[in-house]
Amino acid sequence: MKSNTMNRFCFFLIIILLSSCNKAQETQFDWLLGPWERVNDKEGSKTFEYWHKKSNTEYTGIGYTLKNTDTVFKENLRLLKINSIWNLEVTGVNDTPTFFKFTKQTATGFSCENKQNDFPKKINYSFDGKNLNAIIADDATEISFIFKRK
Repeated sequence: MKSNTMNRFCFFLIIILLSSCNKAQETQFDWLLGPWERVNDKEGSKTFEYWHKKSNTEYTGIGYTLKNTDTVFKENLRLLKINSIWNLEVTGVNDTPTFFKFTKQTATGFSCENKQNDFPKKINYSFDGKNLNAIIADDATEISFIFKRK
């Protein structure tokens, strides 16, 4: 009788743990979702990013910069899991997609790199509860983007 009760308890505990793990996976980049506007832009420019969740293994984004009403820069962004490793894919800047492999991931941020890319070689995103912070860099140059949710 005690063994049967213990088996049921273990079964329910496993179900709860699996549900918790699945929930954590479902929301791992949800802090990134929505519309963002850069607050540290150059005079006369406005930069935006928009992020959308397509699935538990794919998030898509678009980034663009306006000068007055002209689009002077545009890139398509995609977070996707390839062979259980997260990658950031950037298209629209080069002739072919550029992939940045994750090197670090936390509950509210990630770092990725592609040492073969001219610039940037490293990309870091983090959310501090209020602002979305992105840094693109190589060994000599670092550019900071601070976004507020629109």
